[in-house]
Amino acid sequence: MEKHALSSRCGHARGELLAALGRDDEALASAATARELGQADDAVTQLMWRATEGRVRARRGELEEAERITVSSVETVADEPITVILSRNGFLRSRSRLLHHWTDVRHPYHERFSAQRALVEEILSSPDSPEQLDQRLRERGTSLRCVVREIPPVFGSFF
Repeated sequence: MEKHALSSRCGHARGELLAALGRDDEALASAATARELGQADDAVTQLMWRATEGRVRARRGELEEAERITVSSVETVADEPITVILSRNGFLRSRSRLLHHWTDVRHPYHERFSAQRALVEEILSSPDSPEQLDQRLRERGTSLRCVVREIPPVFGSFF
């Protein structure tokens, strides 16, 4: 079950990044994977796949479907504080586990990730829109697309 939870969370995170890059078909496919693998009581996954799909549908002009999806995500967690949702669903633990995995000396990209860790963490935790992030990063001589490439894959028996 934990493997499915992590797969669904990685799916929605990938979907968000793909949507930010304007790769809408791939973003929808990642959201669908998260939807299929996520448990009904995994509020983080339920919120995030809906957010990704809603954003893409709205951008495509499918406003009624985007609204339906977005409203259903709010209804999923309407009565719960966000800290309860995050802690109950292991989101904070998953983030810590991913960071530990990416910096593990057995990970083939650990040195590359370590060199870019501060920047990757900055974009993953930023409340800014993808457009604002990209603009801010371009002022620093890089782009959102370049930073997203620095997020390593999750693999290996040591995860």
